[in-house]
Amino acid sequence: MAIKESVLISPIEGVVVSIDQPLAGVNISPLNANFTIINPNSLFFKSEIDQETVTKIKDGQKAILKIDSFPDSEIESKITFIAFTPVAGQTSTVYQIRFELPLLNNDLSYRIGMDGDATLILNQSENVLTVPTDTVNDDNGQKYVYLKENNKLVHRNVVIGIETDTNTEIKEGITQNDQIVTIQK
Repeated sequence: MAIKESVLISPIEGVVVSIDQPLAGVNISPLNANFTIINPNSLFFKSEIDQETVTKIKDGQKAILKIDSFPDSEIESKITFIAFTPVAGQTSTVYQIRFELPLLNNDLSYRIGMDGDATLILNQSENVLTVPTDTVNDDNGQKYVYLKENNKLVHRNVVIGIETDTNTEIKEGITQNDQIVTIQK
């Protein structure tokens, strides 16, 4: 009767997600059990970032999150935490970063452990000439592209700017009317 009428109060609002009872066959009691409570409206998204990039981000920096379970939606977010020490057990040096999830999770759609991607803008240029990154070649630090001029292949040195996995900004060396050629390696 005492257990039936007892009330367990948590200092945080949330959902009981697990109860670890160390003794089998014994009634669950706050004295001998551990309760895990999670507030579904306080979830955050965490990711890892390599040591070359961690120095280029800052607390409060805007980001776009895409949770794999919700492929048609993007979440505007910002960085809320950048670890000072690297993540242990990784093959390279990476740091944990956390992003806010500015959503109400009353229907419990977002859950712990869901995977996704975070997109951060580290550098930005507008109205610039870009070429596919795989068309830019490197010869001891000198960047160049191949152009098609009068049905001939011409080697042209270029000065590059911002690079991504797919595109590279060209600051000098070619114009928007030049025909860039990709050489298969």
